[in-house]
Amino acid sequence: MVRQEVERVLGEQKWLKKGQPLVLGVSGGADSMALLNVLLDLGWKVHCAHFDHQLRPESGDDARFVRDYCATHAIPFHFGTSNVAAQAADERKGIEETARLARYQFLAEVCRSVKAQALLTAHNADDQAETILMHFLRGSGLQGLTGMRVLGSLPFDQDIPLLRPLLTTPRAEVLAFIEEYAIPFRQDQSNLENKYLRNRLRLELLPELESYNPGVRETLRRNALAMQADLDYLETETISAMKAVGKAADDEHILLDSQNLRVLDLQ
Repeated sequence: MVRQEVERVLGEQKWLKKGQPLVLGVSGGADSMALLNVLLDLGWKVHCAHFDHQLRPESGDDARFVRDYCATHAIPFHFGTSNVAAQAADERKGIEETARLARYQFLAEVCRSVKAQALLTAHNADDQAETILMHFLRGSGLQGLTGMRVLGSLPFDQDIPLLRPLLTTPRAEVLAFIEEYAIPFRQDQSNLENKYLRNRLRLELLPELESYNPGVRETLRRNALAMQADLDYLETETISAMKAVGKAADDEHILLDSQNLRVLDLQ
């Protein structure tokens, strides 16, 4: 199912061309190694990008594993690193958010350097459920509750498409695929620690919710799709309303037509 799902998702992106490069973020874990192998099997031109956050003593071993795998299989390899903990302390930000931004900035740089048609990540359906719960607990609005999208873009570079071909695939299917084809991968032991919010959701909250609803992960995924449709509709209506009431705009000001504004539906 993993191969078929990736092939389906990529096939729906009619703008993708097999002869042009894709950049894949590869941590060395099961998800990214599975996706890397599927992409190669399907004949895509893949550049592998690995970012070392320097948060674990064994992170250097992960980087060497990915680099050596790429060398063995003649895959272009790109490496980046940053002392994320020190950066987070200097900027007074959370480590998880600092790590995410540093990683995506590196991936964006790789995409621009190789003129990639898209950046791919290996987020799966379980990651989606965790993300939605995390946003809900933090008090997110509709935007956060939509979770991740199969196709999006980088928040700081809208010109780089961000594609998640495994987003509808459960983690269990990815692990079964890895085992079936004996694909090597690195186990991140920090995923078993509960000091990070996402890990506590994965290890504690989601199993507890499954005692109430065994299909809670799929329920969260379906709700996210419904809210994505709602958000898209609201954004379309907002653009339409802005065209009706907007008279002029510059970098600092927006001039509205008060008469048209008054007759807009409050809902």
